[in-house]
Amino acid sequence: MAEDHNDIRTGEDGFSYGWCYTDRKDGKEIRRWYRKTDYMKDEPYAEKTRDMLDKLGLPQPDDSEIFRGSHHDLLFLDSHGVVLRIGPTDVTDLINPGILQPLGWLEDPALTINRGGKDVPFTIAIYPGIELYENYLKEENRPELAGALRDILIETGQGTGDINRKGNTGIINITDEDGKTVVVEILLDPDDKYNSSDPQKIRSKKEKFAAALKKTADKSAALAITLSDAFRSAKNAKPFQKAFQKHQPLRNLFWRAFKDGTQPDEQARTDFWAECAAVTKAPKKLALSHWTSVITEDGKLTVTRTELTVDNVKLNTPWTSKISQGLKSKLRNGALSFLHKSVNKAAKVKKKKPRR
Repeated sequence: MAEDHNDIRTGEDGFSYGWCYTDRKDGKEIRRWYRKTDYMKDEPYAEKTRDMLDKLGLPQPDDSEIFRGSHHDLLFLDSHGVVLRIGPTDVTDLINPGILQPLGWLEDPALTINRGGKDVPFTIAIYPGIELYENYLKEENRPELAGALRDILIETGQGTGDINRKGNTGIINITDEDGKTVVVEILLDPDDKYNSSDPQKIRSKKEKFAAALKKTADKSAALAITLSDAFRSAKNAKPFQKAFQKHQPLRNLFWRAFKDGTQPDEQARTDFWAECAAVTKAPKKLALSHWTSVITEDGKLTVTRTELTVDNVKLNTPWTSKISQGLKSKLRNGALSFLHKSVNKAAKVKKKKPRR
């Protein structure tokens, strides 16, 4: 059971990998009917993972710190309030107001995995920790909900598969136009297979992202511009756009460290991780480079940058809560764990050749 998992290990550099105690899976076994590849051990992915973690300035995890998701391997960085998703992720395909956007990512376009009929780059994406939607529902005097997640995904041509699964959505607090605190429900566990865009939207987002990146040389800016331009006509997108801005200062910091796409600026990387650690402990006001874009009459993209501040930037770690399980839940997880081990063991056994 997840509750029996060891406590987090804190390194000399201050990074502490933890464990997810809130998922419906125990995370200890790769479920072979979903995927057969171990991204932490099978080559060429394992070497690429080690290289990317080194580039990110992160320690290599122990086996006991790797959470085995359905389609990705996950590292929960308790000390810095983020989750690292390792495996196939097409970041531009998943750009959507209703989907939690990564703070940063490293990818290898030449190393791909087929997902949902398309080749998706091998990626380590860093996602901000946000509170779970199910925890929000337990609050007695909870803030009002702004926007409708399913509606925005359907309207914008994004897949809605698995958004109703427990633990797959979270919330971000924002201030509405009347100065009142409200919350926005966000899909925090997107997947290229279940939540992909329609083909036309994918092409449009990739083109907009490439054009914005060419203008700004900043992926945090390109992400923001694409999110705004590609969904400008979407109804009720405003609260989702504001929710995106809550973590944008951290995205700015990440891409200052990794702006050239090869070797990181080590001081900028240190600054990024330092701010993540700080806002995991307490909310903080952070500076934000805000980009706006305009398409001129001759069809050219022009962008303008302004410096703003964002109040109460915060990273949450809801996955650390060890929730007491009822008997039914314990029996279910025990049965699933036994099934996972049986299937995985069977997958490793080679069939005997028939006698002739």
